[in-house]
Amino acid sequence: MKKKTFVLDTNVLLHDPESILKFPKSYVVIPVTVLEELNRMKRLPDELGKHSRTVFRLFDSISKEGRGDLHKGLNLDNGASLRIQLHSKAGMLGDLTPSIRDNRILMSALLLQEQGEVVVFVSKDFAARIKAEAIGLEAEDYENLKFSYDGLYRGIRLIDVTKREVDEFFKDSILKVEANGWKPNEYCVMKSPENSSAIGKYDAADGSVKPLIKFSDLWGVRPRNVEQKCAVDLLCAT
Repeated sequence: MKKKTFVLDTNVLLHDPESILKFPKSYVVIPVTVLEELNRMKRLPDELGKHSRTVFRLFDSISKEGRGDLHKGLNLDNGASLRIQLHSKAGMLGDLTPSIRDNRILMSALLLQEQGEVVVFVSKDFAARIKAEAIGLEAEDYENLKFSYDGLYRGIRLIDVTKREVDEFFKDSILKVEANGWKPNEYCVMKSPENSSAIGKYDAADGSVKPLIKFSDLWGVRPRNVEQKCAVDLLCAT
């Protein structure tokens, strides 16, 4: 199956400067017109200016890692390739005149499609997506392409145990668990049907869950929930 080519509109980068990193195993293309618009905005003192500058810093950082170039494509950690598209389809297309920046961005995407790439135009502008579809491009809202938070790894898993296992964990400071995709130092919450519970951390050395580091006070900080207890444990770990 051919990789998709995601052509990003200016408003996507202004909404999320790191959006270029969020299309794994695909081609991410930024039309040169988008760069020109960002360059005009980078001196603004507001959020738009801040995000524009962030995009350019990100480009610079990736370029310095020596993974290719922005013309032919920079190889990203997520298996994607990032490049700048300098050319667009020449001439007018219906009433879409090249003198309008938004139209030049669409024509860049259309040129790539005519060259055989599987193009998806990504924009937060509904009108731009309508125009894209009218000229035969697949168009998507950036929000619809973002990964669900529920699908992200959170570093803490919930495991069902018996009350006896919880009691033994507090007594022996260890609970043997089955190898079930555990990550080293992964945190877990053990909970029984009787609502007995405990928090532990996976020790890959012996395949067991062990208690968090005990402390009474950390610079006056007292954790108030599971996530904060795990964070403090990380700070205290040697």
